[in-house]
Amino acid sequence: MPVDRLTYIFLCITYCRCVQFSTSLDINATININYALVPGTGSCDTFITSISYWECINMFQNRTNNSNVMVYIRRFLLCKMCFVSQTLTQTQAIGSILAYYPITGTCNSSVNIAQGKPSNMSSSHFDVNKGYTSSGLAVDGIWESRLQSSNNFFCSHTAEGQQSDEHWWMVNLETIYPVSKVSILNRGDCCPERLRDLTITVGETANDMQLCAEYAGPGSRGEVVNITCLSSMYGQYVRISKPATEPLQMCEVAVYC
Repeated sequence: MPVDRLTYIFLCITYCRCVQFSTSLDINATININYALVPGTGSCDTFITSISYWECINMFQNRTNNSNVMVYIRRFLLCKMCFVSQTLTQTQAIGSILAYYPITGTCNSSVNIAQGKPSNMSSSHFDVNKGYTSSGLAVDGIWESRLQSSNNFFCSHTAEGQQSDEHWWMVNLETIYPVSKVSILNRGDCCPERLRDLTITVGETANDMQLCAEYAGPGSRGEVVNITCLSSMYGQYVRISKPATEPLQMCEVAVYC
């Protein structure tokens, strides 16, 4: 017999209250959530229905209980506050299911969480001898402010003739982190004024980005520009963009919790 939506949510919540986290936890017959949790390390004690994603995040950030994990299930507008006894790695299951972990105890604020992570950009400059000024050059851990040597490039640089409304660069942190600051090493050998009019956004997915901060600039030669988010945000993707009047050039980008 078909189950209506409210009964379905009730069954889901009732079932969840009786179960501890496990590596693969079935909330009901149609939803399977995979967490990076060791069986028996935690449980959920708060379940709130008919709540928006952002309301759930705000509630988690202002929590008064000892919860250190938030899970939001978009399909059922279900917000869960949980506690686990170990530091975890976030995973996202198939469907609209997300898990968030708190600022305290999950990320070292002095560690660059963008280094070595996958990245892409709107376009890149190409030289037949040196290759591309690819997005990965901004997260390779080499803090060199020259665009190039005689053999290779050091900086990410979008193409001069790019045909689009904006130049952009984005890094995938591969898991959801609290993000509070972005640092950019500006080019030191030429055109430092191009580092201006930046918009930095952070999001759980590449298509759902929220404003972290804006930077008017311009930067000076070889300057490390530190840009602090308006508030600490949770996200897996960090995107830096500017109007398409001139290229976006960054010799290194660091992201911090």
